[in-house]
Amino acid sequence: AGSPEQDRLVELFQEKDLELIPVISPITTAFRINKKIKPKLRQGQVVYATARTGQTGKKSDLEDPEIVDRIKFLKENLADYKLAIGFGIREKSQVEFLNNQGITAVIGSQIVREINQAIEAKEVLQKAVSRFINNIK
Repeated sequence: AGSPEQDRLVELFQEKDLELIPVISPITTAFRINKKIKPKLRQGQVVYATARTGQTGKKSDLEDPEIVDRIKFLKENLADYKLAIGFGIREKSQVEFLNNQGITAVIGSQIVREINQAIEAKEVLQKAVSRFINNIK
């Protein structure tokens, strides 16, 4: 069981028909996943995992043995859930790498960069972000 605050937050989300998506960090253990996180999830729910520790926005090398091992660990421990991975995802090759494993890629910092570049270039934000998304998928 989680804290009373966490339990109440889950209740509030359920009341509004929203899904609270848990975040799994690279230091989250199998024990914590199985005893603390899974009991609060419904089958097939999305679980977000960060690919690595460190600063957000820095490119992640998804073929790094540590990240490869972490993805394997996550797939084994969260087989009944939809896995989404982010933190340093910014290139089409990274999206394809994850998608080929049945994992959804999450892109945050790079979209913020695209927005900032569009603002500086006085470009329409929607066009800039759409172009980036179309090029990466």
